[in-house]
Amino acid sequence: MPKKRNSSKLITNEVVVKKGVITNRAPLLDVNISVTNLKNAKRFMSKLISNFVSGRIINQDAKDLSYLVTVFIMACREADIEERIKKLEEKVK
Repeated sequence: MPKKRNSSKLITNEVVVKKGVITNRAPLLDVNISVTNLKNAKRFMSKLISNFVSGRIINQDAKDLSYLVTVFIMACREADIEERIKKLEEKVK
């Protein structure tokens, strides 16, 4: 849980927030996973959840990264469907 120092400063594990402005920011995640396929996206999301639950990443950063990975997963699925449709259309011709 974040600790309050005074009314304008909020201290978390890695981030200092002063009146809504983030300063002294550490890297978002200590994870070296390149999200280039669905398997890596799954691993990244697992690490993201673990880091969030343990308090190493703040709520908004977790939301932002989760959203980006979700969009990536949706794009991969759509690309896969398009590829399957194209192959089916070629077989029908």
